[in-house]
Amino acid sequence: MTETASHNTDAPTSADALRALLAWQQELVAHLLSQSEKGALLRGICQKIEDRIAGAQAMILVHRPSRQALEIVATGAMARDEQRHFQQLFNNTKHCLCSRTIHNGEPLFIDDLHQDSHWGKVRHIQELRMLSACWAEPIKDEDGAPVGVLLLAFDAPRSASEIERATLRMGAQLAALALRQAKLVQQLRQLTDQDPLTLLPNREKLKRDVAALFQRGAPFGCVQIDVDLFKEVNDAYGHQLGDALLVALARRLERALIDFPGRLYRFGGDEFVIITQVCELDDPMARMEELCADLIRRAGEPLMLEGQQFNPSISLGISCGVEANGDYYELMRMADAALAAAKSAGRGTWRFFEPGMVSELKESLQVASLLRGALADRATGQLDVHYQPILNAATGTVETFEALVRWTHPERGAIPPFKFVPVAEKTGLIRQLDERVLEIVLADLQQWREQLSMLDFTVAINLSAQEFERQHVERLVEQIRASGLAQYLEFEITESIMMSNAEETIALLDMIRDAGVAALAMDDFGTGYSSMGYLKRFPVNKLKIDQSLVRDIDTDTQDRAIARAVAALGRELSLKVVAEGVETDTHRQLLAGQGIDLLQGYLFARPMPGEAVVPWLSAYNRQCQLLPG
Repeated sequence: MTETASHNTDAPTSADALRALLAWQQELVAHLLSQSEKGALLRGICQKIEDRIAGAQAMILVHRPSRQALEIVATGAMARDEQRHFQQLFNNTKHCLCSRTIHNGEPLFIDDLHQDSHWGKVRHIQELRMLSACWAEPIKDEDGAPVGVLLLAFDAPRSASEIERATLRMGAQLAALALRQAKLVQQLRQLTDQDPLTLLPNREKLKRDVAALFQRGAPFGCVQIDVDLFKEVNDAYGHQLGDALLVALARRLERALIDFPGRLYRFGGDEFVIITQVCELDDPMARMEELCADLIRRAGEPLMLEGQQFNPSISLGISCGVEANGDYYELMRMADAALAAAKSAGRGTWRFFEPGMVSELKESLQVASLLRGALADRATGQLDVHYQPILNAATGTVETFEALVRWTHPERGAIPPFKFVPVAEKTGLIRQLDERVLEIVLADLQQWREQLSMLDFTVAINLSAQEFERQHVERLVEQIRASGLAQYLEFEITESIMMSNAEETIALLDMIRDAGVAALAMDDFGTGYSSMGYLKRFPVNKLKIDQSLVRDIDTDTQDRAIARAVAALGRELSLKVVAEGVETDTHRQLLAGQGIDLLQGYLFARPMPGEAVVPWLSAYNRQCQLLPG
């Protein structure tokens, strides 16, 4: 055997040979720079070496530690069948020609394989072709550890010159650069495809995967998932806890897909997307509903984060790949429209896309755009407040007016609150709307105070549950204090505000109360949680029975029983009880008979603009004076 690591039979390297080697290096580097795909880079190195070293068959092998093997990843002019036979030489790194090179990082130059101890193990290759010599140079990573081998095989005994050794060494270095570049590209691709928080594939990966499904014509479903009231969690507890919540939900949603054909993606913010091949299953609609129910159940299980217990809720919108006609953006638009419908239905549920949803979504987007314009345009006064009186059930005295926002668009005319208030809540415009309503109410109160000798009533303003957070409340309190009219104001809060974060809600209500307002009321009482424990803890002065419980009180014994129970509860807790939706004298008599303190409804007056309040009060008071008794 002849095995050398530094043997040299050539004359000293000439200047011409060095110049030729440098020129070849530049040529090879230029080739590397012109290619971007790893396979093309490595094949180019092999081909250039075969052009440079006569009789050589070049191949690049990469170490696969898990298989204890070297894998041929690139060759020059070698045929595929021949490559498969060569691969047999390297399926065990403990007993292959390059074992020392890959394990110790040492170059190997075997001038004559017939004299080498390994020859008996590769005799079947010799029958394929006359393999007689083998040179190997380690390919090392950035830390100097061997990750592969650049191997040259010859069909006749051959010793390497210094220039050939340098050529092999240079080829191995360039192969290392190519492999390193490929690794970096793979890492960059992973970074561009992966959400750094949840480690889920991200929106860019979703786009490519959907495009591939469209190209194959594979049927699939798209489930868009939104975390309900996530903004409130962020505002109350901070983004760090919000991020922890998203990570925990991601793991829960992933588990729902263990036995279900689909993949979860982070779409952005508090939204996820599942692409599922459920359409290939039997009864796909039923299976999709099973998946949605399982997702909601898993997401809603109690979750402890930083000592706080949460019961997360998610809403889902479902679209179908077939209906999107190969258009990714149409697929997502349909899913988003279905998601909006699910949220409008009360959250914590799912909706399948229906054609009419898109028009509804477009209308919501248009309303949001127009509302932004109305909030910015004070000159035309599109936004206004109307007032509906609330009377003492026993004396008939007007005690309060409820402030109700109204919007008159110059082209569309009157836009009802049920159309624009939910849009304002969803888009965050409700903050500006709350502040504008308070501003108008304060201006009207100031004008009424100038017109009347004294103000003996208050004005009740509704606060949205969607934006009841500290920064918003602080701005409102600042407006209240600056006005000097706090004693004429009441604020109405729905039950849902009180259930979201009890301690923070109590602190914010205390902040409003401490500004000197006349009262705080729980609105729509009886339609939500109605927790007696919360009533004792929250600083409210009034309960408002929702009109849905008043409408049929003259014919529904259960509604009468509820009214009687709420009235009794109010007396026990020293809270005044207000019934809204009073439309007939029968309603008035029944409610007063049940012990309700205050009444509101069309029986007494419809909501009126601010300039009509003083004339209406004068007329009403005169009418009361004319009544007998």
